[in-house]
Formats: sequence, C-alpha cells, structure tokens
Amino acid sequence: MTPQTREKWLAKANNLAYRLSQKRKQSKARIIFIWIFIVFAFLCFSGYVLIKIGGWRYNTSDSMKTGFYRAHKNMPIKSGATVEVCLPNKVAKIAYLRGYLQTGSCPDGIEPLVKKIIGIPGDIVSVDSQGMSVNGLFYAAPQHKTDSKGRALTPIHLNNKRIEGYLLYGANNPDKSWDSRYYGVVPRSSIQSGLSYEG
Repeated sequence: MTPQTREKWLAKANNLAYRLSQKRKQSKARIIFIWIFIVFAFLCFSGYVLIKIGGWRYNTSDSMKTGFYRAHKNMPIKSGATVEVCLPNKVAKIAYLRGYLQTGSCPDGIEPLVKKIIGIPGDIVSVDSQGMSVNGLFYAAPQHKTDSKGRALTPIHLNNKRIEGYLLYGANNPDKSWDSRYYGVVPRSSIQSGLSYEG
C-alpha cells in the first residue's frame, strides 16, 4: 500500500470515528433531555396530585405564614378561620396585573389568596386609616395610599356598618397585607375552603 493510499484510508477512518463520536454525544444529550423531561413531568403530576387530591397548598406571601397549608372543604367558615379565597374577578385582575397574584387554580386562572377571616355576615365593622374594628374588637391594619412600587391604592372606609360578606385580614404582616381594607368584604362563593397550617 502506497503512502498516499494509507493516508487516504486513515483520513476516512478518522472521519468515521469523528462522526460516530458526534452521534454518541447527540445520543447522550437526547437521553439527558428525555430524563429531564420525565422528571419535570413527574414533578408536575405530583404537584397536581398534592393540590387536587391531597389538598395541599403552599403560601409564598408573608401576609400570612409562609409554608404548607392543607385545604379542608368541610371546615366551618367562621371568624378566626384561615381560608383560601378566589377574589371576585374584577379585583383579582387588578392583583394579577400588578403582580400581587400569579396564575393559579381559581376559575379565572388566577391564584387564590390565603387570609384570616375576622368578620362574618351580621358583624358590625369599621374600617379607617388605622385599622379595622369588628364588633368593637380592633385589628391594627394601617391603610396605605400607594403600594411598594408607588402605584395608587384605594382604601375602603366603613363606619359601624353591618356587613353581608366576609372581612379578610393578613394576620402575619398586617402592615403590608393586601386584604379587605382595599377591596371590602367578599361573598361566601369566593371562599374555596378552610386551611390548616402544616408548616
């Protein structure tokens, strides 16, 4: 075999080896991608099962304790209860556009709030710049004219009014909570379930 022929065959062998190595790399990358997709799908499915079947929720807002909550459809909806709330659509849209809420499980595609009920139908309520009073019991909840980004807020003002809905309160951080002092009481239909804090 002449040197020219040998070089020609070596070049072909090198070219074939290079193509095989590239195919192996592509094959490994494809396998890695498939496994990433499987893990992602599993996590999504697990999250769906936890939410829909197990009733688990995770609260990221510090207006109530952050962490895991469990939903209880049969829990009494009464004063002092922690609840999951789908706000009326007009209010929810404002919250979504401002980034207070993200996409979620409510009928309009927006996430529910986690709040504490401090007033129920029939209670006498006052709401002013200092806080909210329910049947004479005061809750510190200063009203702000703007949010953290300087956007205007429209505080609600009530004076010894008998309410027909549910008054919501951010018990963990009332100074910063976006609750009933800015959108008033919510109807019973907005309350999805009672919640218990699980840590």
